[in-house]
Amino acid sequence: MEIEVLETRSYYTKLFDFNHKEVILMTGEEGDEIFFIRKGIFRILLPLEGGRLHLLAVFGQGDFFGDMCFLENT
Repeated sequence: MEIEVLETRSYYTKLFDFNHKEVILMTGEEGDEIFFIRKGIFRILLPLEGGRLHLLAVFGQGDFFGDMCFLENT
């Protein structure tokens, strides 16, 4: 579904631009939003001991995430 269609169908739809390496959610935070990737790449990283990061998932244009939290918490 095109992002323009989503915008017209939902009062709650907002567009956000995020900067490179910007943190959207921290580990343990409970989200209530669904995110659609219009362009760019989004990575889910799990912090490990010693400051290392473990790559859990990668999303790109047309992908979405947060759908389960959105459905459970709205």
